Amino acid sequence: MKGCAMIFSRTTGAIALGLCLALPGACAATPGWTALTQNQNAAARTAFRTDLQKNPADAGALCGLALVQQAEDDEAGAAQTLRRLYAAAPASPQAAALWPQLVTLAGETGRWDLLQGAAADVLAAKNAPPFLRASARLALARNASRLGRKAEAARQWAALGYLRRWQVIGPFDNASQSGFGKAYAPEQQIAPGDAETGKDDQTLHWHPLGLVGLDGQCAVGQSLGDKEADVFYAVSAVQSPRVQAALLEFDPTGASKISVNGVWVHADPLIRPGAAGAADPFAVPVTLHAGWNTVLVKLCDDETTAAAFALRITDASGTALSSLPIDPAQAKSVPVSAASPAPPEDAATILLRRQPASLETALLLGQSLRQAGDNPASAEALRQGLALNPSCGLLHWELSQTLKADKQDDEARTERDQALSQNPHLVEAALDGIDDAKDTLAPAALVTRARLVAAGAPGSADALWSLARAYDSAKLKSETLQTARRAFALAPGSDSLTHLSDFFRDQGKDAEAARLLSQALHAAPGDTALLSARADA
Repeated sequence: MKGCAMIFSRTTGAIALGLCLALPGACAATPGWTALTQNQNAAARTAFRTDLQKNPADAGALCGLALVQQAEDDEAGAAQTLRRLYAAAPASPQAAALWPQLVTLAGETGRWDLLQGAAADVLAAKNAPPFLRASARLALARNASRLGRKAEAARQWAALGYLRRWQVIGPFDNASQSGFGKAYAPEQQIAPGDAETGKDDQTLHWHPLGLVGLDGQCAVGQSLGDKEADVFYAVSAVQSPRVQAALLEFDPTGASKISVNGVWVHADPLIRPGAAGAADPFAVPVTLHAGWNTVLVKLCDDETTAAAFALRITDASGTALSSLPIDPAQAKSVPVSAASPAPPEDAATILLRRQPASLETALLLGQSLRQAGDNPASAEALRQGLALNPSCGLLHWELSQTLKADKQDDEARTERDQALSQNPHLVEAALDGIDDAKDTLAPAALVTRARLVAAGAPGSADALWSLARAYDSAKLKSETLQTARRAFALAPGSDSLTHLSDFFRDQGKDAEAARLLSQALHAAPGDTALLSARADA
């Protein structure tokens, strides 16, 4: 068991060893990963590229190269490397874990073509995991919608088969997150004609949910919530022609429970942020009865998260059972049993738990758990990686981001400073330090510090945006616009364009800002970020 880390599984409550015994030599570090452990970014990059010359389908080398590029904030380079990953190894664990990063990078760099190509490769790979295939189809649908290709987007969403007809009720009280375990009236009976007493003695009734996106997102909190901690319920019914096994593919925002015919089949107390570009984080096995099956969803949110969900029903292969009739009016009033299943883990995390203990696994697991909103488990995985690699600056930086997401700001700064002391090439960490200092440094000192980071990171659009903001604080108008234009040229995504437009408006160049947005919307008339920017203008 030498070289294996022990990992605690929240799902089983057991200690699981890495798979080194089953995969002899799997834990042996390659030169690239060894160099990264020793904070030698340039050597790691060279080693990974050498490995890829020998084997272009080396998923570990592609993952390592992308992580180095992301740490140095070379977003364009990282996006191109991840595109190679999905062309070469779309069924690899790395491909499953890194999909959210590619979605984010495509948006930030404006390289939607890379995401489009990666999605096509995933769908063509017969052995890619079902949740990644669904994520690829979701990306194709959203990109088609962004470009205004409504018929194409509709076809992709239809293939996913989201349930879009629901009756909802709420809010009920969730003070101090107490509502998850409390059985409110909808768990005892579903009586559409009756009134229920909700939060603050409100009179509540079941009614159709109107805010349902074409991508299946049911915006329950936005529809019913009060921007406080609340509990909501949604109900629908699915008709099956026979008894059959199925999967409820579920993407919740907030804490969640699902019951089918009065039995809890899913119970997750973690308030999740919603999957970033990933579909089907949970695949809940159920048995559908012949006839109508009542599906009840319970959602709990807080002051910073608006409850929402997307749900579809598939067979074991992930193919949507979209021919099943859906009708909320057929939901039966069945008291839900008190017993709940164990808390689940999302699909990408489950896959990563099966991988050998290594620096790569620790980094991917830490990222995956943080994206899923499970910051304590993310910190645990990264600390286990640090126990084996205590001097790895990249691990310290990932831990810093997790602690920051968990609102442990002082601890996060300590880890960030440790990361930079060990690896000064971590551009994201350096930019985080500048952001921390912006309210305490004089404008001239802020400019000097931002210039140093930007000079050492020629591929970083974020470094240039940081410098543009520093110039702006120093009232250097010409330098501000020049630097903002350079930043946008490096990563011309929708958010970058809105940043550039904001700088133009701040300097009284409203016509130029409007022209930028108009041109961008002509190319992508359904881009929500651009539409929002135009509405705010």
